[in-house]
Amino acid sequence: MENVGDPARALLGEDYPALLERLDGLLDRDASATQLLDDLVPTVAAALEREGRAHRRAAQARGIADARARGVRMGRAKKALPANFPAVLELLERRKISAEQAALICGCSTATFYRMKREFETEN
Repeated sequence: MENVGDPARALLGEDYPALLERLDGLLDRDASATQLLDDLVPTVAAALEREGRAHRRAAQARGIADARARGVRMGRAKKALPANFPAVLELLERRKISAEQAALICGCSTATFYRMKREFETEN
């Protein structure tokens, strides 16, 4: 059965040797064509699906790498700083309001407020 060429090996990948062994076992038992198909088709289909999935993931990874190289930003857009952010930050620093109140005024969560505060302080 080793005369099956490289296209089968390329198509089935790491499943190729196991599939050949399974086919040899079926042929040794003098299995009917129906038994051969019933046993091998699901195995081949699963192997092809795994190879297809690997190919799609590799293509996706290449696409993401190309997009990043072009400067495309992935993910959800960051929430812009509200216009009143410096004034709210000033009130927070003078302890006139709490962080929870500052976040509420800015219309965001406390975690988002702290992230915006950290980024604002880094930029200024």
